[in-house]
Amino acid sequence: MSNAVWATAVHTFQDAVTGAANGTAMNVGGLAAVGVQVEGVSGETITFEGTIDGSTWYAVQVVNMNDGAVGTTATADGLFLAPTAGMDQLRCRISTANGGTVTVVGKGVVNAAGMTLADIDIAGAEAMTIANGADVALGTTTDAAASSTVAEDATARTGIGLWKGIKNILILLNAKFAALGQAAMAASMPVVIANNQSAVAVDATAQGDVPVTLDSEQVAIADADAYTTPTHTAVNVTTSTGEVLASNANRLYALLVNDSDTVIYIKLGAAAVANQGIRINANGGNYEMSAMLGNLYTGAINGIHAGTGNKVLLMTEGV
Repeated sequence: MSNAVWATAVHTFQDAVTGAANGTAMNVGGLAAVGVQVEGVSGETITFEGTIDGSTWYAVQVVNMNDGAVGTTATADGLFLAPTAGMDQLRCRISTANGGTVTVVGKGVVNAAGMTLADIDIAGAEAMTIANGADVALGTTTDAAASSTVAEDATARTGIGLWKGIKNILILLNAKFAALGQAAMAASMPVVIANNQSAVAVDATAQGDVPVTLDSEQVAIADADAYTTPTHTAVNVTTSTGEVLASNANRLYALLVNDSDTVIYIKLGAAAVANQGIRINANGGNYEMSAMLGNLYTGAINGIHAGTGNKVLLMTEGV
């Protein structure tokens, strides 16, 4: 099984754009990373930026998939990988135009290997060996056996700062990228099912099919969270908050697709307000929820838009 699960269709950030432009942001809630392809650069600068609140944007470090270089901008065509865990939106802004016709597209994944420490260039780092002993003087790499303290000089401060930085990077990487594969459980044990055993419920959340040995043959027990009955509806969203999907305790999956020319905003279990909550972009923007994605919500969902007239939101609910 692949270590990456493709969760989105191709998203267009910039479509044959010839000047500086913010482009169309991509909703990345629930995604670990987004692969980005840049074409048509001729002296332009593409700046990768992310946001949580939808209004303030900050630069995002990406990995150049050709040479492994890490940076927040692209000045040539290529493939890039942007970590997006914890963000709400990602955009690829043309911050500097130069007459080229630029197209930028992307595709998101739920699980991704992401960046490793090998991608991080710590400039100026030098190997240093400190034996058990006295203070470390400026310019030395070993000390005499006397004391366990470190002198407060330029060398000591640089070394302490360097290792603190590495520690913080490790913490951030651990928080950003989910562990891949199935963790081995200390209390795991084999289970034998008799040939006259009644149905056994198996909780296979986010694990897919579960192999079970039955009469010396391996069979697959389907994921207990997989839905069997989809219901498709189209709901009119107005400029006032309104329910787009009723509360359903049996809900296992939901997909909301914006089939209009206007951004729609939804809130879970609360009145919808324009420019708040979850943003679903116009012309096919969507929001997907399930136990596997870790964002399943079974309560009522409300929607609103800030345009005029009715806007259609397509709903698919699985139970």
